[in-house]
Amino acid sequence: MDSRQRFVAPIQKSLRLTINGQRLQTAVGTTVLEAARQAEIYIPTLCSHPYLKSTGTCRMCAVEIEGVQGLPLACNTPATEGMIVRTDSSQISQLRRSILEYYIADNQHPRVCLVCWRRQACPPKQTCLRNVAWADTTSCLFCTKNQRCEFQDVSFQIRVGQVGRPYRYQGLDVLDREPFFDRNYNLCIVCGRCVRVCNEVRGAGAITFKYRNGLPAVGANVEESLRDSRCQFCGACVDVCPTGALMERATQRPGFSVVDSQEWTVCPYCGVGCRLRLDIKAGEIIRSFPDPDGPANAGQACVKGKFGLSFINSSKRLTTPLVRVEGQLVPTSWEDALNLVTGQLAQHRGTFAAIASAQATNEDNYVLQKFVRTVMATNNIDYNGRYSHVSSVEGLTTNFGVGAMTNSIQDIGEASCILALGTSTCSSHPVVALQIIRAVRRGAKLIVVNPRWIDLCRFADLWLQPRPGTDLTLLAGMMRVILDRGWRDEAFVQDRCQSFPAFAQSLQAFDLNRVEEITGVPQEQIVQAAQCYAINRPATILYATGITQHSNATDTVQAIANLALL
Repeated sequence: MDSRQRFVAPIQKSLRLTINGQRLQTAVGTTVLEAARQAEIYIPTLCSHPYLKSTGTCRMCAVEIEGVQGLPLACNTPATEGMIVRTDSSQISQLRRSILEYYIADNQHPRVCLVCWRRQACPPKQTCLRNVAWADTTSCLFCTKNQRCEFQDVSFQIRVGQVGRPYRYQGLDVLDREPFFDRNYNLCIVCGRCVRVCNEVRGAGAITFKYRNGLPAVGANVEESLRDSRCQFCGACVDVCPTGALMERATQRPGFSVVDSQEWTVCPYCGVGCRLRLDIKAGEIIRSFPDPDGPANAGQACVKGKFGLSFINSSKRLTTPLVRVEGQLVPTSWEDALNLVTGQLAQHRGTFAAIASAQATNEDNYVLQKFVRTVMATNNIDYNGRYSHVSSVEGLTTNFGVGAMTNSIQDIGEASCILALGTSTCSSHPVVALQIIRAVRRGAKLIVVNPRWIDLCRFADLWLQPRPGTDLTLLAGMMRVILDRGWRDEAFVQDRCQSFPAFAQSLQAFDLNRVEEITGVPQEQIVQAAQCYAINRPATILYATGITQHSNATDTVQAIANLALL
């Protein structure tokens, strides 16, 4: 079948409110805290984060709203038309100061850095908690997150004074056995952000609340090692931590608390297109931070994008061309290297071939094919993606007119049913898997089709295990069930699709008995999958190289497209 369809984004309604005398316009459904952030009006918070659902546990974001009794929390109070908000009254300031002093005292967080980072002179012979004299009061020697710490920022804004209760250093060992980052729970304020992002966003559940020395604490859910848990080492917990309790190991060097510059890039590892911010210090990439506004990743990354860019700093990278002289590679100038290459290539015009890379940018590949065709006088150019994705291009182009995704990655999270076949999304594309988890948390149904157990099965409502290479037969069986039981979208098929009679006739050979015999999937599971996919709308289908690498891959991709149209 064939279809053409255009998708139009819904119009977002807006409202007006006033915060601290400033008139603002924001979208309906926005909280007071979100509206303030959009206008760059500071409201302190320790538990709230843009990636997480607001809980209001820290109560730091209390505000005054005209006509409302008490001090409601900005993080979970929806903005309404005409609302008048104050965020900086003396009553609010006193409340925040008391809350912050409680955080400092009860969680036994070191308090000296909350003052000294403001360049206030230390008393004579003052020493830090590691018994190192503070020669430079602008750089706290105890915590390498100095001047990048949210807890410091909040303390400065609230201007917290002396805390009555004495500080008792907890003396906990720094847990440095994990790859990529250390855990120093002496600096933890038990805000719960790391626990919540690991559970709510990443779906890993590797970090949990617990008790340590009789006090509330956080830690690994399996003893004290994240290696023994479901931790993906994605670094999301590090990104949301407001203190130095979770810190990238690469940044824990003297003077590395403040970076020289920041650069924006796209992760080079896979095709998801995660946008990253790179912190540069002394000519090295010391930290990668996923962009909250990245259209593909929305502030999330996988272990490769977060911690896997250190190869850029490798001393083994070539910084100058090498040419072989008497069997040895020796450095040469760029001018000499280019002259050598152009001289050799000129001898092969018309008998030349090039292989491009799907990992390169569109611009680089465009220039390469232009070079091959116009300079080298040949059409012999190919790229590695053709061998694995040509089936998608051909199959989807035949049915939809374009060989690409029909929707954005973010749309996956809005689906009511997800059919995932031939894909181990949690392993291959973890950031896409987050949208599947998001949809499931919203109540979506998940059908996993895979001969083996994969991590995605943890969230599945139905797991089908067809014999390898029988996905096409399984899809045909599901479509036959949808037709026979009247679950197809009759209006859509009638208005949008072509060649439906021939398509329906082609399914007559795929009765449930034959499909079960070929695939090994029980008939009742085939019916359940067909019904689940057909009645829960909108639905989406995800597939990957577990489909496209088979000999009948193009036919299977067309079957996937036909199921969607049906």
